[in-house]
Amino acid sequence: MAVKMHRLMLHASFCLLFVTANAEDCSTEGNVRLVSADGVAENEGRVEVCVNGVWGTVCDDRWGASDARVVCHQLGLVADYADAIYRYNPGSGPIHFSGFHCFGNENRLFDCAIEQNSKNVTLCGHNQDAGVRCPRVPCRDNDVRLNGGNVVQVCFNQQWGLVCEHLYSWSSIDAGVVCDQVGIHSQLPRAARRPRQPYDASVVLSGVRCTGSETRLTNCSVMQRDDFDACEYVAVAQCEVKESCEVPNSIRLTTTWFRNRTIGRLEMCSGNVWGTVCGNGAARAIAVVACRELNHAANGTLFLERILSFVPPLIPITRTNMVCSGNETNLANCSFDGVYGDANCQHRDDLFITCMARQCTENNIRLRGGHENYYGRVEICLHGLWGTVCGDRWDSREAAVVCRQLHLYGSSYTLKSFPNPDGLPIHLDNVNCQGNESMLNECSHPGIGNENCAEGYEEAGVICTDVMCEDGAVHLVGGSDISRGRVEFCYRGKWYTVCASTWRDSGYEARVVCKTLDYNVFRYGEFISNFGRGFSPILPYQIKCGVDDLSLKQCTKTGFDTSECEHVAGVICGADCQSSGITDCTVCGDRVGCRTQYNCNCHSRCYEFGDCCPDVSTLKNCVVKECESGEIRLVGGLTNSVGRLELCANGIWGRVCNRLQYWGPVNAKVVCRQLGFSEVGSYVVDNATLFGESERNAVMGEVHCTGDEPELLECSHTDIGRHLCGSQFNPVPDIAISCYDEVSSCEEGEVRLSKNSSGHVEYCQHRTWGAVCSEGWDDIDAGVACSQLGFNPADAIAKGNFSLAESIPIFLSQVECNGSEIGLKDCVKTMPNARCEFAAGVMCKRSSPS
Repeated sequence: MAVKMHRLMLHASFCLLFVTANAEDCSTEGNVRLVSADGVAENEGRVEVCVNGVWGTVCDDRWGASDARVVCHQLGLVADYADAIYRYNPGSGPIHFSGFHCFGNENRLFDCAIEQNSKNVTLCGHNQDAGVRCPRVPCRDNDVRLNGGNVVQVCFNQQWGLVCEHLYSWSSIDAGVVCDQVGIHSQLPRAARRPRQPYDASVVLSGVRCTGSETRLTNCSVMQRDDFDACEYVAVAQCEVKESCEVPNSIRLTTTWFRNRTIGRLEMCSGNVWGTVCGNGAARAIAVVACRELNHAANGTLFLERILSFVPPLIPITRTNMVCSGNETNLANCSFDGVYGDANCQHRDDLFITCMARQCTENNIRLRGGHENYYGRVEICLHGLWGTVCGDRWDSREAAVVCRQLHLYGSSYTLKSFPNPDGLPIHLDNVNCQGNESMLNECSHPGIGNENCAEGYEEAGVICTDVMCEDGAVHLVGGSDISRGRVEFCYRGKWYTVCASTWRDSGYEARVVCKTLDYNVFRYGEFISNFGRGFSPILPYQIKCGVDDLSLKQCTKTGFDTSECEHVAGVICGADCQSSGITDCTVCGDRVGCRTQYNCNCHSRCYEFGDCCPDVSTLKNCVVKECESGEIRLVGGLTNSVGRLELCANGIWGRVCNRLQYWGPVNAKVVCRQLGFSEVGSYVVDNATLFGESERNAVMGEVHCTGDEPELLECSHTDIGRHLCGSQFNPVPDIAISCYDEVSSCEEGEVRLSKNSSGHVEYCQHRTWGAVCSEGWDDIDAGVACSQLGFNPADAIAKGNFSLAESIPIFLSQVECNGSEIGLKDCVKTMPNARCEFAAGVMCKRSSPS
């Protein structure tokens, strides 16, 4: 039905474009005629088709013999050896079609697939009208043939005519006589009928009664030769033959037109005989199951079901009214009525399907859309097709399983709302892993394809790391947030669970863990052991810490038998608002996580302490809300268009880091767009330390944007607070962005002075101004700067005692010029990693007039 509707839409659109004043009206949609220079011709001429009541021509793009055979057959003429004629005598009026794809056995031209891509009909002129020549070979009286659709035709007065089927008078015995006469010795002849069509040839026989012994149909009794205008149905003979098979319920696809084994008529072995399948209304689900059973991708679809309906030889219908849900593993599990269970099942209802070759190995996974193969959208192979996973309930446990399956055994992080520009199907939703599964398909889920995900917007992603960890590193796992969990320690590049058998009530070990993880309020570190044993091996050392130890790596370690470990270490860390910089209690601990010096506890967000401490002005340790969550800013530069990127998380500004170098121009584009600057020319500055060192806590590090997002938090990213930005002892560099600001931007390498001809030197880099460090600055360097500004370099005097403003970044250090350079950008220089004490300056003089 979808194919037919598509054709009708094409018909209508073509006709609307090309109705002209020369159009000639017609009455029956889809009729064809042959037209020569002398008018309508009998067997040779230009092909014209009736569309929307108007005759029009067909362009000869890919016009061939199979198309010509269909035209001749539709006209009731001899179709065998029909000739396709190119550039026939030009016609007039509309050109309805640019071409057709016929197999040659269709009943009429409209049953063929319409050519849509070879050449647009608007580019085809009447000098390219298609023509046909039908053979003038008369038939011999009493001969019989089976035309397209196995319709019975009898030669009468040297013209082919039809047999009328009246009140189901046509029987399998009659059909058997026809099969024998045409040379097909059928073991299972079947009688059928189809409605008579306006384009059919004349009816010449009716009321045929055969005994089965006749050698010709015309030898049967009760014959009547005439044109029967009142005949509604014509006779069909299906000459079925038996082809044996050995494996019950096995299936195959058969066709004589394609070598591709993924396309063909669906056949099933039943009773040791191959037979066809009649699906009626459940055809789509049958195709899915059949493709799955044949080990193709389970996305089977119907394929030109009416066009290929009679693949020789005909075999019995062994399954009628088959019904599948689409989830079965094979067709034998689908219900059916049985062989010949429904008289309405004819060979015109045989299912022809096409399967897609398998794209992948079942249950394999891959990451796509990221910059590397360990970062991106999660895709899983199910039923031979790649599909995505919805991000609903997607957390660290699922990410760990994905990374483990990819043989990446380092830390794993979740990315949510990852884009799906390829439009892949969503295979899984609400995936629930325990964390110890070896493959993602082992986790529980509602079922393949059972999802309510916003396609293209909510797909799950992960970041995997191929290096387990750095020796001495610590993290907490198994808790409800990043401030609590089972203690794991990195030893020889691998994570180990720490045994707590020797941990003491003094809490030294717990305090060291919390200190290592940037939780500065030690008294909130608690030793606890209810986070489970986990799946990492037990560290083969007992750890004891003292009051002066700053990390577990410094604590005393004693070897022991890991089988004697009674319970493993767990820690709950806390932080006050001021020291942590994180105001969400679900991040920094929801017990007394944001305690102030007045013992004011928070239960939702740390800055919402009005209920217990009304007088906010007296709370020195509580941080008042600084910003709105999701806001961003660039800091450390002279203008707000360039600098280190900071993100507002739960009312507090935090830094964004660049651990895995995921940041690129697409992310920078989104940042600049959100800040209201032009997207053109935005880029990531390769050295964020130019804009100083951040004292803020890291809040985010892994972001992947498509470039279309209006705000940074609409990009795919890890959960706020879960990042790869390291600790205060081993921080990861920040992100710095440069946006184009037409008002404040300067040219790269440009210089200026704080006063007209003297003052500290400012140098333009990344479209903003920065200072030059006075270290190594001399008169030669000052001369180059003065010359660049149009002053006499010989009179330049270097100054090196200018105090640095807190807000200005340092761009250059240890400048070394030889005096021949055009500007400071041509001199040898280094990029400082930290602020210096004084800025370089000059005193310049204009050249004296001669």
